[in-house]
Amino acid sequence: MRVGRAAPMGSVRSVGPVGPWGRGGSVVSVVSVAVAAVAVVLLAACSAAPSGRSAAPVGADDLSPALAASVGAHVAAASVTATFRVGGGETFRVELDRPDLVEHVRRLLAGEGGPTVPIGAVVRDDPGPNAPWSWHLDPDTVEFASSAVDACDGTPSEVEGGFLDAQDYCPRAAELVAVDDVP
Repeated sequence: MRVGRAAPMGSVRSVGPVGPWGRGGSVVSVVSVAVAAVAVVLLAACSAAPSGRSAAPVGADDLSPALAASVGAHVAAASVTATFRVGGGETFRVELDRPDLVEHVRRLLAGEGGPTVPIGAVVRDDPGPNAPWSWHLDPDTVEFASSAVDACDGTPSEVEGGFLDAQDYCPRAAELVAVDDVP
């Protein structure tokens, strides 16, 4: 930068070298402005998500297949088995493989609030992760709710014995007692 006499009011005087964009510009200053703009965008995105969490829940459907495969290859315990206690001490297990549900049950187990009633379609004559029961909940249909209707509420033994023959199982009294990684 040159230091000299001040330019008269209303006039413009170039102080920098001659660059490809005319007098006073340079490739470095244009690149610096572009880098600064990207940094501002990244900082704004990070500040909208306190504590390193995204501003909105992100599910597997939000990722491109290539990115989801890459992330899935580097994330331990992509699937978990959640164990629930119902009524008189009966327990049942549900396998969860959606990242949003895995995170949800981990938060529930840590004492954070949120919907606690597991709801899912009953698959009969296949214990899956729910042995010794002869049924399990289809992992692709599992969701969590704050409450449930009477038609699908009950105990694991009522599902086993056919007394609860609804397509879905949604035990209102379910209490999450364990979350175990699926190897």
